[in-house]
Amino acid sequence: GDVFRITGMPASAGASLSLFLEESTITTSAAGARILDAAWNGPLTAVVAENTLTGTASMNSLVRIDNASATEMTNVTVETNFFNLHDDGFGIDLSAAGPSELSIESNTFDLQGADGTGMRFLLAGSADVNLASNLLLDEGSAGTGVLFTSIADGSELNLENNLFDFNSSSGA
Repeated sequence: GDVFRITGMPASAGASLSLFLEESTITTSAAGARILDAAWNGPLTAVVAENTLTGTASMNSLVRIDNASATEMTNVTVETNFFNLHDDGFGIDLSAAGPSELSIESNTFDLQGADGTGMRFLLAGSADVNLASNLLLDEGSAGTGVLFTSIADGSELNLENNLFDFNSSSGA
């Protein structure tokens, strides 16, 4: 099961949520489990900062945030965290149906297994994304540092001062 799961009820569409996960050390060893799983449908602000998050099983998503609102803002800050994946899965798995402002800075992603992904984004609305000063390590094989499965027209990406260190058998 998931460590923290936050789900809005259908009648709560449009309700706002402010979410903070800070200064925690959390490990999950259940296959498919998430440490933070937030599924919302309204204005969403989330801060994930100064944590050590570890997944030791297959298909762990350490931080998954999904905002289904096509009109409300998704504002997410992820900074100064250590994400450790021992198998496939995602450090950050973020989707937004509406506009989004995302700041992912000064994190370490350690992909130790096969097919791990540091960050995955599905951004259907206009997005302002800042990925800066992150360290992505692939110590396994066939890892992916950053995957944008979709990003809307008119979006802005700032990719600055990130370090990718992928081993020779990596597919990246």
